[in-house]
Amino acid sequence: MLIDLDRCTRCGSCVDACIAAHDDGNTRLYLDGPRFENFLVPLTCRKCLDPVWHDWLSGRGHQSGGQW
Repeated sequence: MLIDLDRCTRCGSCVDACIAAHDDGNTRLYLDGPRFENFLVPLTCRKCLDPVWHDWLSGRGHQSGGQW
């Protein structure tokens, strides 16, 4: 997965969606990792077959707000 940092507003909603999907309240999506030009390769556990943060990024991932 790549996050286009020119389009991402760093609102954190993808992380919030990941937290909400797990009963222990912990995220498996970390907005840290290698960067290539304007793209971030975030750290993830890669165990979810259908990660909820992916659906969020595919749809509403362009809201304005927050920062990392």
